This record gives sequence, C-alpha cells and structure tokens, in this order.
Amino acid sequence: FRSETKKTVSRSQKPSRNDIARRGNEDAKIRYLLREAEQKFARPLKSNEQQTLVWLYDDNGLDVSIILYIIQLAIQKESLNIKFIESVALDWVDKGISNLAEADDEARNMAMRDKAWSIVCQAFGLDRRKPSKKETEHSLKWINEWKMSREMLYAAYEECVNKKGKYSLDYIAKILENWHEKGYTKPEDIAPNNNKNEKSDMVTFDLGLYQKMLDSEDQ
Repeated sequence: FRSETKKTVSRSQKPSRNDIARRGNEDAKIRYLLREAEQKFARPLKSNEQQTLVWLYDDNGLDVSIILYIIQLAIQKESLNIKFIESVALDWVDKGISNLAEADDEARNMAMRDKAWSIVCQAFGLDRRKPSKKETEHSLKWINEWKMSREMLYAAYEECVNKKGKYSLDYIAKILENWHEKGYTKPEDIAPNNNKNEKSDMVTFDLGLYQKMLDSEDQ
C-alpha cells in the first residue's frame, strides 16, 4: 500500500472564465482536458466544472491524465460530480500522487476501504455515509487484516448493544480485538465458551446445595 504521509499544499483561487479562455488558447493540454472531460460528462461543462479542472491542472500540478483518471473513477463509483472529483484530486495532491501507476494503486486502496466499510455498515445496520478516519481504520483492520466475517461483526455489535444499550465503535473494537486474540473466527467459537462458563457455574451451585443437604442431615 502507498504511504499515507501527506504534504502541505497551499490552495490558490480558482480561475475566472477569462482566465480559462486565455489558458485554453495558451496550452493544448488544457484544451484536451476540457474536451475529454466533456465527453466523459456527456454534456457541455458548467463554468464551475471548467474552473475546477483548470485549477487542478494549473495551480495544483495534477497531470491531465490523472485528472481524467479521477473523472473515470467518479463514473465507476456513480459519483460523477465536481465536488467528488475535486475532493479526490486534492487528496491525491496531498499524498504526492504524480503518475498513473500511483493513481491506480490509490484507486485500489479506495476500493478496498469502500468495500470494508460497506461490510461493516451491513453488519451493524448503519446507513451508508462517509466514514470517519477511525471507522475506516477499524474497518480495514477487521475485514482485511483479521478477516472477520459479517457474522462475527454482527455478533460483536449485538453484544455491544446488549451491554451498552447503544452502538459504540470503541466498545465493538475491544470485543473484536479480544476475539481476535483468542483466535475466534466464527460465532460457533464464541458460543461454546459461553456455554462452558454457564455449565461451570451450574456445577458449582449443585455441589454447594449438595453439601448443605449433607450438613443438614448430620445435625
């Protein structure tokens, strides 16, 4: 996986319509970018869309190929809007992504994060939304590193709600960490342990009752 180390990038003001027209006349790459973007959007670009694309190229240093890659990624994710494109682009600028190989690597990481979060949402009954940084980290750990199944996630969620009365990410994380350390990989691994404790308690109770009966008879 790529390093998540980010660099600080100063943001400049987006260009005006006149700036876009001037830069289009000066730079063939900008003309190509806007023409290809229109084809991908399947319509003429709006003013703010042109401003953002030219700004990403001119002021943030993103190569035209990477900007078009992000637009294609937005299409695949059914998020073809300029806000999504700008958000991803600036994140990639901050991460120092500068070529298509790095872009492809980061796109795979994004897909992995999205899939892990989707599984967690399904298991916990959460509405799909943008996860927090902590939720993303936990999701990747549970799904990709620890290979937890939906059933195990749901079992942890159920135990959390039964004991806390509400959803708590930190509490669920502790439950799953405990199960992972014990080597539990499926709900059946949890149940026998609980049943064993119940049986042990019952045996202790029965022996105590039996001893009381003996003591009573001796009196």
